Amino acid sequence: MTTVQQVYEVMQRLAPPELAEHWDNPGLLVDCGGAVRRVLVTLDITPEVVAEAAAKQCTVIVAHHPVIFDPLKRRRLRPGGRNRPHHRAGTGRVGAA
Repeated sequence: MTTVQQVYEVMQRLAPPELAEHWDNPGLLVDCGGAVRRVLVTLDITPEVVAEAAAKQCTVIVAHHPVIFDPLKRRRLRPGGRNRPHHRAGTGRVGAA
């Protein structure tokens, strides 16, 4: 079964991080680990997109715009998330890149 890390590695080959602008925040931003069942692709990660991913049983969301920009750079899964998209994604066991 494909892992979140494997999906991220393919993304890095298609869009190498070194080509990003210095101010951008590319990468695997919400890491829940585990196997990938379904992937949802979107422009922005909003609470509605996270809800859609959960309803469609997606375990990864790939977005053009980073869900975490400044000053927070990355989030690891911890219980008791807040109501922001990156908190809801992590607590719903949905990774985001």
